[in-house]
Amino acid sequence: MLIDVTRSPHARLHPVDTTIDGGFWADRRRLNRERLIPDGAQRLEEAGNLHNLRVAAGREPGEFRGMVFHDSDVYKWLEALGWEGSDAGDDVIELIEQAQCDDGYLNTYYQLAAPGPRWSNLAWDHEMYCAGHLIQAAIAHARVRGDERLLGVARRFADLLAREFADHGTPGHPEVETALVELYRHTGERAYLELAQGLIDRRGHASLQPARFGSSYFQDRVPVREMPEVEGHAVRALYLAAGVTDLYMETGEAALLQAMERQWHDMAGRKAYVTGGVGAHHMDEAFGDAYELPPDRCYGETCAAIA
Repeated sequence: MLIDVTRSPHARLHPVDTTIDGGFWADRRRLNRERLIPDGAQRLEEAGNLHNLRVAAGREPGEFRGMVFHDSDVYKWLEALGWEGSDAGDDVIELIEQAQCDDGYLNTYYQLAAPGPRWSNLAWDHEMYCAGHLIQAAIAHARVRGDERLLGVARRFADLLAREFADHGTPGHPEVETALVELYRHTGERAYLELAQGLIDRRGHASLQPARFGSSYFQDRVPVREMPEVEGHAVRALYLAAGVTDLYMETGEAALLQAMERQWHDMAGRKAYVTGGVGAHHMDEAFGDAYELPPDRCYGETCAAIA
């Protein structure tokens, strides 16, 4: 089921109606479909991502393996399968359904490693970040395949987020904002749009701690509408920018568009490499000052370029 994403009241998208059946991009798409995406399952197995879900679902014994954001890799892989229209991840979708808590919560780091109460470290522990990637994977499967099982999981988690963060909090790693706006577009549930706006509105007050690289690292130094330039961790900055742009497309708030235009011109004109890479600092994975673009010590992460 393909949803018309051109219906924003404040912006108009014009997708190109064409097919790619030969040449360079057809070969790259074929490689992605036939080799890279299928190989993802093995990589997720080797790294422990699927193991964590099986333990959380009660299918096998064991302890948490990996990083705090490990769940997100599963969701990114599932999103790729969704846009390809593949059912190769259906067993993993079933596993995710079983791993989800009764109240909608889903994060194997907290469910297994139990470092503290949920939401106890919004600055660093990526709970909402993982939720955002879950939502985007669910939308891909619902739109292309018409399979809404993962969407049910995502909505239960999003409903929990809407209850928990109606009036406080914002994530240390943006991503859920753009996902929530897209979930609103898909479902029409306004609570998701309102949550995205709340998370964006609450940034910029140095509330995310510990900020060992400074609040600018989290885009938490200045409120979004007042930011004069793009700053801080490059991936975080641009995922946030994607969410703010999506929010503008639904609300039409001029201050959001103006802030994004300032950041775009600052990034494209003063803080991007000729390759399109961004993130001049390797230590904090962040934007530098204007024209600070070292060739040998930059960060330049793929995630930032994609954003």
